[in-house]
Amino acid sequence: MKRFAVLTDIDGTIIHSAGFYADGDILVETSGAYSGYMHPSVKNAIGLISNTATIIPVTTRSVDQYRRINWPEGTRPDIAIVTNGANLVTPDANKTGVVSLIDEAEHELWRQEIISTERRLGSFSCVRDTRVVDGSYVLAILNDASRVQGHPSCLDVDTTLKVFREGKKVYYFPPYINKSIALAHVRRQIPDAFVIAAGDSLNDVAMMTYADFAFAPSSLKSCMANRRAVTFIPDEEFEGALMPSILGLIVGAPDKCRGGDFSGV
Repeated sequence: MKRFAVLTDIDGTIIHSAGFYADGDILVETSGAYSGYMHPSVKNAIGLISNTATIIPVTTRSVDQYRRINWPEGTRPDIAIVTNGANLVTPDANKTGVVSLIDEAEHELWRQEIISTERRLGSFSCVRDTRVVDGSYVLAILNDASRVQGHPSCLDVDTTLKVFREGKKVYYFPPYINKSIALAHVRRQIPDAFVIAAGDSLNDVAMMTYADFAFAPSSLKSCMANRRAVTFIPDEEFEGALMPSILGLIVGAPDKCRGGDFSGV
């Protein structure tokens, strides 16, 4: 019986792009010009963590973007929660597929705002591309990442959607779509689970705030100042140190886990 649940972001947390490649990294994804890599220490730690914990990736990626990850042997999760919490998927497209985790009636009320926001963003010169991701939120890709620092005009688009910036990407989420959905799902399935959450950006704070324990980069300290059960890792060490740190917590604190069977999550 696995008694811990580990909810972890993917990009910048356990997988990185070619720009951060180091000797020995494992190629786990290719799509056009993009290549994604996993550090060997991350692979090894995930394999060991999986013996006593259920690892659930929680990501803004679409269903298709998640499924293109070629997980190293011994690291493939049984499930993932994608589209920023909106959908639960199995990694194999031939299995059960996709389950919505959001209230469809509420989502229908916001559908026109999502479509309208995507259309309005198309008129901004700083935007290279826009799309609605799995019908759930809007993603804008900027022409020049440096312009994010100068507050590009697309961040002022007339919308009631919540805005998050990550490099060249700007996300526009309805208020009910955030990563705390993943935490709520696990809490419903296994009320007594000891939940560990980890992520590297502001978009992960909602999930980490209400977990039993969290791991975050030092740059998020000001956003999580009221959290007691959290370990901050220096930003430059975060990806390589995260999974070994989670393993250390699980091995060193078995009394903290209260039991639970994740076979039905």
